[in-house]
Amino acid sequence: MLAASATLCLSVIFSCKGFCEEDAHQQPIGEAIIKEDTSLDQNKRLFQGLGIAMFAATAGDAASTEWGLTQPGTYEKNPLMTNREVRIAAHVVAPTVAWWTTDWMRKQWHPRSALLVRIGMTAGYTCLTIHNLRSAQR
Repeated sequence: MLAASATLCLSVIFSCKGFCEEDAHQQPIGEAIIKEDTSLDQNKRLFQGLGIAMFAATAGDAASTEWGLTQPGTYEKNPLMTNREVRIAAHVVAPTVAWWTTDWMRKQWHPRSALLVRIGMTAGYTCLTIHNLRSAQR
């Protein structure tokens, strides 16, 4: 499962390379403005889509954790997350902080790093959700 997650992350990173870099080809001014606006719009949609996916993956982890804890013989292995309110708060705070941080990074001319953080958060929480579901079904 770890190899599959790593492969997915690497393929997304390399396929997104074109989204994060500017086009260096010489073009007439009018065409360059249109192409730049289109590329910025695609970048923004991809970035915001990954932000939404990050929240969805976190919600999936929270839901699968809560469901898994209702199964007999399943318990929370993280001692900090044994309290339900702390668990839910962590699942709200973590993606919110990541959203604000990556948004700030993108505005500070670090769009690729911000994109990688969002991809990593989404992939990580997706793996945790899969792990929770598999552990609860044993």
